Amino acid sequence: MGEVGLSLFFIILFGIMNYKGAKSVGNLQLAMVLIMCAAVVVSVIGVIATGHFDASNLQPAYGAEGKSLGSGFVSILALAPFLYVGFDCIPQAAEEYDFPPQKCKMLIISALIVGALIYGAMALVTDCVVPWQQVLTIAATGSEMSNSSVITKEDGWIKRGYRNDYGRPRFAIMNPELTMTLPDYQTACGCTDILMHTMERYFTNGGNMEITDSIAEGLMRTVIENARILINDPKNYDARAEVMWAGSLSHNGLTGCGAVVGGDFASHALEHEIGGLFDVAHGAGLAAIWGSWARYVYKDCLSRFEKFAMNVMRVDPEGTADDVALRGIEAIEDFFRELKMPTSIHELGINPTDEELKLMAHKCSIGCKGSKGSAKVLHEEDMYKIYKAAL
Repeated sequence: MGEVGLSLFFIILFGIMNYKGAKSVGNLQLAMVLIMCAAVVVSVIGVIATGHFDASNLQPAYGAEGKSLGSGFVSILALAPFLYVGFDCIPQAAEEYDFPPQKCKMLIISALIVGALIYGAMALVTDCVVPWQQVLTIAATGSEMSNSSVITKEDGWIKRGYRNDYGRPRFAIMNPELTMTLPDYQTACGCTDILMHTMERYFTNGGNMEITDSIAEGLMRTVIENARILINDPKNYDARAEVMWAGSLSHNGLTGCGAVVGGDFASHALEHEIGGLFDVAHGAGLAAIWGSWARYVYKDCLSRFEKFAMNVMRVDPEGTADDVALRGIEAIEDFFRELKMPTSIHELGINPTDEELKLMAHKCSIGCKGSKGSAKVLHEEDMYKIYKAAL
């Protein structure tokens, strides 16, 4: 409300100055408009330059999330005066057509009302977004609690992620029995994807929270333990329930909460290009690329890989940090093999040419706006090398 109050103060001030016919108002308004435009441009450039730009940045602040239809309308009604630009036209029109002062007042009032109605209509459209619900039939993506989705454009086979809080369902029905008829392969792909959603948030450079690390490590251990149970007992209700709940918590932000960096997600970006160009399951593609990515970046994020190896994979802590980290990578790859998941691109049943590897690296770089990653920032050449090593 402070911003609204300040905005209203300046609008009233400029309105009075215009109404009184101050000659300096035109120059003053021009300076204010230039400052406002410069602020918007600098803000946009800053967001893009820091790599935090996402389509959800464009979501209006008066959206349906946590607000009723009425409160959304009131919010935009309060902001409408600030968004109205053009007071200068009122005294100009009054002077040109010789309007009396009383009519000039009505012009100002009507302009504010029209502006409020326009932005009020926008608020109504936003608040009338149709809510949706979900009945979960596979534990994998975490879509029952996340704001993420993935879209593939078949023209050019471009696969891109999209995040928006309107994508979160109002509620989800999560019955583990509905996942018991899944093929073993899809169950394994789902468990891999769940692990990756937390691993992407775990392997970062920057500040981390010990409590969040403990939650993440416990979740990963739980998925590994129960995935092994489901290999031999796919109808096990408790194991299905554990994996299903882990899938929800893994991708709702909890396992990265409090971290300075939101996550790495380079493995996901690399896999999206494989899945976009070839018909492969997402979880299988992640398993195929992850080991090569990990060996390429682990030295730049050594403490995290060492911690993962000891706390999640329970490897022998003897030896150097390098030794422990590499044993952890080998241990998770052995787990993928237990699930009959691929650990190389060839094991996906595809044989991309060198030109296709370069194409995927190029498309990945474009999709990431030039670079991706926190454990190690990857550029197009790095992406190509990881694809090459994953063959």
